[in-house]
Amino acid sequence: MTNTDKALALMLPRLKSKESRRMTMVGNTAIRMIEQHLNSYESKRSWSHGTH
Repeated sequence: MTNTDKALALMLPRLKSKESRRMTMVGNTAIRMIEQHLNSYESKRSWSHGTH
């Protein structure tokens, strides 16, 4: 194990407790935005091609 690995191992528990909630919130928001964007794009594309 290198020194950076040790530092990360020490930092991770603290980061998880504080940052994980905020990061999951940000991640979920980003995922939701991407999914909505993809859904609207797919519906527009299929509608323009007249598959419905």
